[in-house]
Amino acid sequence: MTEYPWHRNLIDQSKSYKFQTYSGQTFDYMNFNNYDFDIEVIARSLSHISRWFGHTHFFYSVAQHSVLVSQFCPTKNLAKWGLMHDCGEAFLGDIGSPLKRLIGPRITYLEDSILTAIAKQHKLDGDSIPKEVTVVDLQVLETERHLITNTCESLWKKNVDRLPISSIPELTHIEARNQFLDKYHELFD
Repeated sequence: MTEYPWHRNLIDQSKSYKFQTYSGQTFDYMNFNNYDFDIEVIARSLSHISRWFGHTHFFYSVAQHSVLVSQFCPTKNLAKWGLMHDCGEAFLGDIGSPLKRLIGPRITYLEDSILTAIAKQHKLDGDSIPKEVTVVDLQVLETERHLITNTCESLWKKNVDRLPISSIPELTHIEARNQFLDKYHELFD
């Protein structure tokens, strides 16, 4: 078993930390470095996971968000990272920043570790999200906040510009999955 910092004195080793994905594969939180991160499984999961804890004007998935981030990245390499930056959420769910801060660093470490394994398998340059993609992600977040949520300005302390778009389309999970897969094949094939 691979040793991760959150294992030590925190995990009951007598319990299982595995689940079965839609494809039938078993994902093991304690040992995922050799897991086959199938893009179809990732796309399906992300297209079913709601952003903003579901507190949006319509269903808005992590898959749709990831495509939007990718579209506003200025280079192909950054666009790849933009599309894949939240792929770990296919195995963790979309945990909002306020909750991540409350849970603590273990969840961030686990999320980063899963994303690093995905990045390696899908041959992304580097093993962490480039700063330029983080900036675009924050711009998308601000645009989402303005266009599809009722989040008030006082809760939002980011000093970033919105994207130059006036609307975000309402997509079904199937449309979002297909859009994600199309973008993946455009960038990676």
